[in-house]
Amino acid sequence: MSVYSLLLITIDRLMVVLYPLNFNKSKVKWFALVALGWILITAMSLLPLLPNPKLNAYFQNNFYGRNAVCLPFVLSGVTFHAVEFILTLVLLNIVFFTMITIAYIIIWRTVTSSKVKAINQNMEIDLVIKAAFVVATDFFCWFPLILLSLVAVSGVTINPTVSVWMAIFILPINSSLNPFLYTLPDIQKMLSL
Repeated sequence: MSVYSLLLITIDRLMVVLYPLNFNKSKVKWFALVALGWILITAMSLLPLLPNPKLNAYFQNNFYGRNAVCLPFVLSGVTFHAVEFILTLVLLNIVFFTMITIAYIIIWRTVTSSKVKAINQNMEIDLVIKAAFVVATDFFCWFPLILLSLVAVSGVTINPTVSVWMAIFILPINSSLNPFLYTLPDIQKMLSL
């Protein structure tokens, strides 16, 4: 959900930068997009848990219990069946990250190449830099997991302790860094006044 939320924030920033006077920011539309994301992601995460015989056969009755960390990406050497499901999640993250990257490149080019120096151009550049750091830390924390998931799905045996290390050390880095990335530039500005 965090990558989807970053995608929505990025789309919002892109529209504001590209169409500053014409962008109609309808709260109802954005609420609908956020709600749709939550519904789809919750449904996808609950799919392996549903008491359906066909789904149980597909997910082998224990999809989230295959390793010690309950990640939707099975990184252990155990043979698993829900390859399409795992690939869908991994590819969805890759598509979202690609869209976010392209959008921030467009935003950066638009803001820095503007012929007219806007009053709030420095604020826009600061916001783009702050958001880029958030996206970059999210990417660098999730990319190893995505890469290992693709390797595991391709049939390469990965030591099960790798997923434990990923869950204990790499993924929490993202969660712990985001509050600092959101607030640190603002604190620095306040201290410099």
